[in-house]
Amino acid sequence: MTENKKAVSHSLQATGQTAYAIQTYNTVSPPLSQEIELETWKIRVRELQARKKANPMNAPTPDAGYLDSLVNEAGSQTQATTEASGGEISPTLEAEQAVLAGILIKKDVLPAVLERITASDFGNLPNRKIFSAIQSLHLRSEAVDIITVMAELGQALEEIGGAAYLSSLTSIPFSVRNVESYVGIILKASERRKLLSVATMIQEGLKAGQDHESLTGAILNTIETARARTTGAGGRRFTFSPLSSLLAEQTPATWLIFRFMEKSTLISLFGPPETLKTFIALSMGFSVATGCDWFGYSVKHQGPVLYLCGEGRRAIAQRGSAWLQENGFPGAPFYVSSGPAALLDPTSLAEVDMAIKEIPDGPPALIIIDTLNRNFGPGDENSTGDMTRFVSALDRLKDHYECAILVLHHTGLADQNRGRGNSSLHGAVDFQYTVKRSDNDSIVLTCSKCKDHQRPEPIAFKSKVIDLGRRDDDGHPITSLVLEHVGSPIIEPRQKVTPSQRIALDALAKVSAETGKGYIEDWRQAAYRAGIAENSDAKKKAFSRARTSLLDSGIIKTDSDFYWIHDGGTRGTKGDIVSICPDLEGDIGGHIPKGMSPCPPVPKEQVEVLI
Repeated sequence: MTENKKAVSHSLQATGQTAYAIQTYNTVSPPLSQEIELETWKIRVRELQARKKANPMNAPTPDAGYLDSLVNEAGSQTQATTEASGGEISPTLEAEQAVLAGILIKKDVLPAVLERITASDFGNLPNRKIFSAIQSLHLRSEAVDIITVMAELGQALEEIGGAAYLSSLTSIPFSVRNVESYVGIILKASERRKLLSVATMIQEGLKAGQDHESLTGAILNTIETARARTTGAGGRRFTFSPLSSLLAEQTPATWLIFRFMEKSTLISLFGPPETLKTFIALSMGFSVATGCDWFGYSVKHQGPVLYLCGEGRRAIAQRGSAWLQENGFPGAPFYVSSGPAALLDPTSLAEVDMAIKEIPDGPPALIIIDTLNRNFGPGDENSTGDMTRFVSALDRLKDHYECAILVLHHTGLADQNRGRGNSSLHGAVDFQYTVKRSDNDSIVLTCSKCKDHQRPEPIAFKSKVIDLGRRDDDGHPITSLVLEHVGSPIIEPRQKVTPSQRIALDALAKVSAETGKGYIEDWRQAAYRAGIAENSDAKKKAFSRARTSLLDSGIIKTDSDFYWIHDGGTRGTKGDIVSICPDLEGDIGGHIPKGMSPCPPVPKEQVEVLI
């Protein structure tokens, strides 16, 4: 055997490429018994690649006997780790047993463990078979304990040491707080086995005359895989990338729904009750699932849609039937959860992740969360910390599955123009949509935030009743609703304002610029300084009349002595409704004649606002 390998080695010396492959293996691998940092492996391989380009024929060939010893060592160590009797070094074997003990004793340990390791990461064969049985039970949503695991193992029970070995695991001392450390030990041992197996793979490649590029690529792929497993979810590491590399990686926008929904983005949709938020979200979801255009906007990438249903699960079936019937589809890869998910709870998040992996149609294109409150979990949506953790959970799903996530949310009680709770969600989303009911009873969807694209135009809908062709127990037809596109929102009639009302509106716009609301006394003083009237008594009367008339006309809204300009759900922002006088940016001193504004004259036809 040695003579044959020597002959192979001598024949390989004839080509610089193969000699370089042997040198790569020699430089990166020895000694295999000591732990080599993954980044060191990678750096050395990169250096060898650079040296090869600079001088392809100047790579010395290692002695064939040394190559022999490396492969023999790799083979013996790899075999030792897979023997049924054990073979792992004591700390790794004990870590495997401690993880199994934790799963059998504490049921809440399993989801977190399944998130990091698989049965193949266990070096001890009996432990590997036990963990595989536990995985199978969990996938079927069956209880995991000693009895069920014994039944799942069946004839393999004797191969793992019988019921006695399984029972002995429950007596092993372990700490729930240390489970993550036990998993880390298992992953590092699994990493070592994978790296050792590369030695055999490279040796076989050399025998077959495989070129150095593919052999070096095998090393790099193994390093990347091992690093991703040992550094946690997604293998994330903090790095900096030059702008040039980012520019080279630029790709066009990947739209799910053209202009309204992009792949791998976070989207919020909020509105007050009875504004058909769920119907809008469902219509988007069914369009993505089927590839059907969404009210004239094309679906660029069709794919499975998952719906985390916080409430009204029975109604979803009827709404789905109505949409499919109206649009002529027999079905759709649209999946509805069995209930809400507590996304702040790591165990619940892991269960969601496991359920997603079981979807037969592949990874989702869109996940709909209805609503934020029902799927939030153990936390306070007004807390910056809890909302930040919630967003992080969404990002984890979004980044892992490269899907869009649409979150339905309620408006605040005092302010109908923003989502309820902490503003961290608003800062994190890529698209934000608001839903309001207009005076003519249509539903208006408006994009109030779009990070990287031009905002799409508002859309107006009305509901349409669909007879599902079935009867209830009393013989009445069972119906549901679908949305019907009625074009762009109807612009409401304009209402003119008086000069004093204009001064009051400009003053309110100034004091509410930062928070969106202005306190009554701050607003009053700003209006006084702007010259709403001449003397003290006249100012009080003029401000009171302006405030009352603006409230009666619906141009402004109030709650607990705070006031804000109301956009009426029609179009634009406050800047579209009221033009602020530049002179109001600072305090205005001196005498201003009664009824006069410090602003330049405004043509009469422009002194009007949208209500």
